[in-house]
Amino acid sequence: MTCKEHYGLTVAGLGIVYGAVHKNWKVGAGFLVVGIMMTALIIGVVMPHYSPTGQHLMISPAKSTYSSAARYSWLGNSLSSVIKNLFMHPLAVIQTVFVTLEGWTYLFGLLAPFLFLPAAAPVWLIPIGGDLLANLLSANPMPRGIFSYHSATLVPLLTVAANFGLQKLSPRIKSLSAEGILKLMLCLTLVLAYCVAPLPLIGTANFWRPISVITAFDKKVLDVKEIIGNGAASIQANLGAHFTQRYAIYGFPEKIDLADFIVLRLDSPTLRTDPDDPGEIGSLAHLLQMPPALYLDYVENLLDEKKFHVIYWNDPWIIFGKGEKSSDSTLLTKIRYKIQTLRQKWILDRSKQEAK
Repeated sequence: MTCKEHYGLTVAGLGIVYGAVHKNWKVGAGFLVVGIMMTALIIGVVMPHYSPTGQHLMISPAKSTYSSAARYSWLGNSLSSVIKNLFMHPLAVIQTVFVTLEGWTYLFGLLAPFLFLPAAAPVWLIPIGGDLLANLLSANPMPRGIFSYHSATLVPLLTVAANFGLQKLSPRIKSLSAEGILKLMLCLTLVLAYCVAPLPLIGTANFWRPISVITAFDKKVLDVKEIIGNGAASIQANLGAHFTQRYAIYGFPEKIDLADFIVLRLDSPTLRTDPDDPGEIGSLAHLLQMPPALYLDYVENLLDEKKFHVIYWNDPWIIFGKGEKSSDSTLLTKIRYKIQTLRQKWILDRSKQEAK
């Protein structure tokens, strides 16, 4: 229940399953109550206490350039208003989820690999209700993406439900044995897994399109860590995981005025530099959480910013430090040339191809 804010609902769902399967509602009701109370405590008290908006940031976001913010603000600007709208306007919510947000395609994608067998054992699907709702209600389509991690927690219980669904239906299916259905499911899973594989193979999606499938650890990260120490840092979105465990860390370009350092990496880990929408998973824009052109504009403006100067440049890594000291002109020329090279590669060449 401390893994994620709504996992108390998973525990509550497991309590319902326990009560229904073992006919022991004292234990089941105990888990149900504890799970709901923990969810209410975390989302209703703990998160608002530490939130700059006084609410969950995906319900009532602070001013942000990040596309993950405001996922549930369409339901209301507070937890209470979200719950109220869910219960007071269920038909409008259902229409939005399944028509506007195309939630039906997400459910189809979840159930099709299991030949829709989990639907025959709905009681075993109750524990995934919290995660499923979180994904379906999101205005940002990322949680419903087949390449997103958000559905990983659903798969184990979908597998369990499929097993119980098969037990229930196999006696009624005369044309195919339970073993035959399992073999069919296995073949379907292998085919689908190959189709969506993140590898540069014939017929695969190769969705992430990495520059290099296998690469050595970049030792420059250690140099960067040593330079910035435990200082407050504004860090490029896809680099944040390398620089956690510090008192203050912000996603570039946010909170620059509060940062002692700005850490950037002027390159692309993916060949997908074409989409400009940060909401499109796997693209350079998504990794940067802004269109590439805007990102390069920010970097170029920083080179003219008097409050920051370049204290480290080891292509492609760059660190800006706060202070009035001016940057070396030769160094700035090299960085500007790098930016123009990326602008040509990421934007201008693509524009010419689109024009053709």
